[in-house]
Amino acid sequence: MGDESAIHLSAEKGRLNIVTDGPALGVLVKKDLHITHPELLEITWGVERYPQGADWQGGRKNEAVMVVLFFGDPLPGNQFYLPDMPLFLGMFLGENDLPRTAFASKNYSETGRYVCMENPPAGRTIVTRLDIRDAFRDWFGNRAIPPVTGIAIEVDTGDLSGEAVSSSAFIHHIGLIKAD
Repeated sequence: MGDESAIHLSAEKGRLNIVTDGPALGVLVKKDLHITHPELLEITWGVERYPQGADWQGGRKNEAVMVVLFFGDPLPGNQFYLPDMPLFLGMFLGENDLPRTAFASKNYSETGRYVCMENPPAGRTIVTRLDIRDAFRDWFGNRAIPPVTGIAIEVDTGDLSGEAVSSSAFIHHIGLIKAD
């Protein structure tokens, strides 16, 4: 795991910039939310530089930026030593990963999914829209959708070897739209 000096955050031009200059893992979390009946997630974001070698299908699970939604109350992980965690959906931009394919979390296989949302070219700003109801049904089965109880922004270049462990990404906007 990298140290805090490997991650640089800045806010300019109406966006949050997330830059790594070495192996790094960092998470910004907002807890204690209670957003019932979430319907649509909209993220305006992009990647300036993808971490070289990241390949979720090949087992190198790294990304320049991930947005994570947490749903409901904490549930147990796969091992006794893991902290309890709510259902979660981690969405990232990948350079070559297959879009809209869910990967089960290794440590939270029943409760966590990671999904490459899109493959935008480096430097392009895109708007990702996700129908939360459809995604939840597709990736978690026919469970009732609990309220959104947290949101996080993550970067992970920690398991990549070699010189190209840097990344650069940005987020302009994250929005949740509720059903009435």
